[in-house]
Amino acid sequence: MVFKWFARALLAAAYGAVCLYAVVAETGPIGWFNYAQQSLFGSYSQKLTMLAAIVVSLVVLAPLWLGIDALGRRLGVPDALPRLGAAPDPARPLSKRGFLLSSFVAIPLIWIGGYAAWWYFQHQHHEDATATYEPLRLVRNQVPAPGTPWLAIDGRLLWQRTVALTKGSSQSVEYTLVPLVAEGWRDGEPVHFIARVDNSNRYLAERATRAREVILARTDGPVAVPAAQEFLKMQVPTSDATRMLRLVPSERGAPAVRDSAESDWQAYLWLAGGGSVFYVFMMIVVALAIANGERKQRKQTLRAPR
Repeated sequence: MVFKWFARALLAAAYGAVCLYAVVAETGPIGWFNYAQQSLFGSYSQKLTMLAAIVVSLVVLAPLWLGIDALGRRLGVPDALPRLGAAPDPARPLSKRGFLLSSFVAIPLIWIGGYAAWWYFQHQHHEDATATYEPLRLVRNQVPAPGTPWLAIDGRLLWQRTVALTKGSSQSVEYTLVPLVAEGWRDGEPVHFIARVDNSNRYLAERATRAREVILARTDGPVAVPAAQEFLKMQVPTSDATRMLRLVPSERGAPAVRDSAESDWQAYLWLAGGGSVFYVFMMIVVALAIANGERKQRKQTLRAPR
């Protein structure tokens, strides 16, 4: 039971974290779904997005949930543990080997899950802080061919042709997509970069426009189809090669990002180690309960009249 509970909790936590990030950061299929709502209804609803994410999550989680049951049965882990001092059900003998094997499964899952969380949360800051930003000057009628995702782009933000993603009935702007073009750009000429300007980094975009600074950014996937259609209506054509840009905090052309990889790594080691110790402690408690139940059963068998 402990193995199944722990495996299910770890699975639900990992998948919940992915869905929560997708809803908050609006990336991947979630971002596409929000764009589709924006195109159809003029705005999008996070409640509807969360509901769709929950439905899809249930469809994806169902086979994994059942797979944990199948793995538990294969390892010999019982569905229910005996009460302290009670005799186990002889029809379903407890497997010590199963509990041992479950430890070999659960403890690596703790470390792998913790490492995945550490890598996810720190790698972006670490890479942004240590990356070498390739200078790139946008020129009309030339297709840029950068050799790295991290770019220091010399271009012009086209504030007159933007797509704003609004949320809910309040029509509050969640973020704005701004084309980044070469000087002298004209209507109908292809656009190769679209910058995502959030409320938190809007000052970077405005400062770059005002002071004619280069923009530090990282390429972050293609433009969603509904957004591309909105840009096309404004004579700002995009293509499959057009890339979204995630702005990187900077000061005078240099990244202003703190690299917290070392401190985050220490936290990961403590959390993963603590989780492993807790799981081993739970396994010891379970083993003692099983041993006590078996001892009570043997005593009752010896005392029973023949």
